[in-house]
Amino acid sequence: MKRIMHFLTKLYPKSWRDRYQVEFGALLEDVNPTGRTLFDILKEALAMQVRTQQFGKTMAITASIGLLLGLFTWLVSPNKYASRALIKIEASEGDSRGEIASGVTRIATTVLTSKMLAGIIRKYHLYPAELEKWHFEDVMQEMKRNILVAPIAGFGSRADHDLVGMQVQFIYTDPVVAQHVTEELVSAFMSESFEDAQARDQQKGVTFRLIDPPAANQDPVSPNWVPLTLIGFFAGALVGLPIAFLRRGPALA
Repeated sequence: MKRIMHFLTKLYPKSWRDRYQVEFGALLEDVNPTGRTLFDILKEALAMQVRTQQFGKTMAITASIGLLLGLFTWLVSPNKYASRALIKIEASEGDSRGEIASGVTRIATTVLTSKMLAGIIRKYHLYPAELEKWHFEDVMQEMKRNILVAPIAGFGSRADHDLVGMQVQFIYTDPVVAQHVTEELVSAFMSESFEDAQARDQQKGVTFRLIDPPAANQDPVSPNWVPLTLIGFFAGALVGLPIAFLRRGPALA
């Protein structure tokens, strides 16, 4: 940690280092470095660089700050994993796509109730940190945002390429928990489709058949460091543009 701390001092402007580096280094020897210490040293070094450098360097510094913040966000954000199941939708002969979609919507509305989601949250102890800070309704909304139920067309073998299906997916910070929750959702969909088909015995309806069961995927779907660092870089550059012009203005005058 102390090596990192001394390395960060090299980010200070050369004129400052020529004058103060020896005294500052001696002071740091008596410091027990923490993450906050490193952040403060980096922050002051970059702030001093912005105050002492010219237009292009100011832009480069603020863009670098944004890039570092993007990387920091990536490092501290928890990994999230998606578990997905594929379901084949079997409809009555002659059903149109619209009727099939209506049947799927009807079943999804019946399955994804607040009572059902609340039961899953309690059973698997989901979102413990959020439950300490948020209302339970807000936690359920967060869970809904991590559930994907979407239609799929054109999957399967060449013989059944026109079959209609859907995917059920849940995203969470633990891949095994994500798998278990997806299994619960799939089971609820399958059960409800069976009951729906029985209730509509003489009418048109849809039933589900599991094609690809959910798995504990070990590859995280987020966070993605590439967009985070790019967003940070360009945001930093945009912030640096007016700062550079404001610093340049008095000099031009």
